[in-house]
Amino acid sequence: MRVLIAGGVLVLATGGVGAGMYWSGGIAEQQYQQAWDELAESPYIRVVDRDFQRGQWRSTARTEFTVTGEAAELMEPWSADETRGELTFVMEDTVHHGPVLLGADRPFAAARIESNLRPGDVTVAAFPALARDRSLLEADTVVAFDGSSRIRYWSPDYDWQEGDGRFLLSGMHGTVKLNATLDEHRTESFVNELVLAGPEARFSIRDAAVRADGRAVTPRLWVGASELTVEHVAVEAEGERAELDGMIVSWTVDADDGVVSADLAAGLDVIRSPEGEFRDGRLRVAARNIDQDALERVIGWGEAVEQGRMSRNEFNRRLMSAWPEFLARNPELVVEELGLQTSDGPFSGSAGVLWTAGAPDMNNPFALVNGLAIEVRLAGPRDWWQQAAEGLASEAPVDAADDMTLRSLIDQGLLVEDNGDLRTELILREGMVHANGNNLGSVWQLIMGF
Repeated sequence: MRVLIAGGVLVLATGGVGAGMYWSGGIAEQQYQQAWDELAESPYIRVVDRDFQRGQWRSTARTEFTVTGEAAELMEPWSADETRGELTFVMEDTVHHGPVLLGADRPFAAARIESNLRPGDVTVAAFPALARDRSLLEADTVVAFDGSSRIRYWSPDYDWQEGDGRFLLSGMHGTVKLNATLDEHRTESFVNELVLAGPEARFSIRDAAVRADGRAVTPRLWVGASELTVEHVAVEAEGERAELDGMIVSWTVDADDGVVSADLAAGLDVIRSPEGEFRDGRLRVAARNIDQDALERVIGWGEAVEQGRMSRNEFNRRLMSAWPEFLARNPELVVEELGLQTSDGPFSGSAGVLWTAGAPDMNNPFALVNGLAIEVRLAGPRDWWQQAAEGLASEAPVDAADDMTLRSLIDQGLLVEDNGDLRTELILREGMVHANGNNLGSVWQLIMGF
């Protein structure tokens, strides 16, 4: 598990090895080395130095590491100094060997780990709000006699401001529970407020929470349910500001008899942006009949690209070779609901992409098209459709071109007027295209223009 949680690093690779009445210093050191070896497989984490001091009843560990690539570049807009694509950190752990006396509610444990994550020199230079002697994250991990573990983590509150820069963090804490074999987890994470501001951009978030339950079907595939809730988000850049209130996103992944399915549902109360105000957003998406073996291979190839062991071209080649196996299951991708209340009226839609022909002949384009079924339904106010038509506008003045484009689409039967609004229903099935109940002919006729 490439999850860098302060305090959890010693239990991430145990796999039940630590279960029992006594964690010796040797066992603790073994788990420490194994966990960091696993974390260092990520191309974004480079271990610079690590040291483990073994004791009879207590051991200490110190690791210096660097986060590189996209993970570091993501923070560049808010940094006071160029990160040059990397950030440095120091992790310090104190391992109390078992049996460990805890307290009245849970008297003993096999081991207890106290952890402290601090910024390194490069990180402090980029973000002066972070002091070398202050923790970014602290954690307390308890390993039970059966090998299961519980990680409680928290961050001290920060509020630093200088010039255009600001870093505010309050109320960050959470809990992770892992079973002995590390193939089940329950996670809860919370942040009261986070503000990142720099010369180029400002980002803020308030009252965010993540809750997740997961189970490993295989080392590469986890199933379960997760939920993200956010009360408020604001982003400012290039003189413009966008805000979002009341967002909730939930998703589930399941696997049964070699087939994977996934569902995502999202909702929001309001979005405010330079383009206007939008309310009551809704989205429900489902993926069905995804071949598990093919999916796991693609995940593995993606990891190889991430680790620099496979080129992007080779990944694309292998992905194309896996398509027949994916399609043999007749997969489906369905947008079950899409809705948004605009200032001009409600917008709604749904869509589906289905494969119905089993394993295809990839060299036969006619068979590929005939096995594909697509349905799209959209309805919304006329002004919304006019904005969407801007990309089709000709050299005529914009308003006139928009109206001409809409009128042309209506005349062709691609759009239907409905009480001042416009709607459309487009269907591709067995190679034939239908628009609002009208047969437009084969897809090949439309492509070739005859």
